[in-house]
Amino acid sequence: MKARNPIFLDAEEVRDILRREVRRSGSQLAWAKEFGVERSNVNATLSGKRAPSGLLLKALGIEKMIAYKWIDDKNLAGPVRRKMRQRKDVGERC
Repeated sequence: MKARNPIFLDAEEVRDILRREVRRSGSQLAWAKEFGVERSNVNATLSGKRAPSGLLLKALGIEKMIAYKWIDDKNLAGPVRRKMRQRKDVGERC
């Protein structure tokens, strides 16, 4: 099994965890009843048609987070990033 980052999970890793837990319960319906989640929500999440609901994530002990990062490709950097680089260049010349 692929080693995973203990802090961040991607959507496929969440589905893998849900799939494993559903297997342990015996069926999607059994897992859904146990955790008070709609079976259709479990099914749609497993098939990738829907993002996991807050209730489903809570049942798995997972918290949803949104993250942002700089684009590494300098050709794609936006105007703010260019301005920051210009300011840094000016500061280095002083």
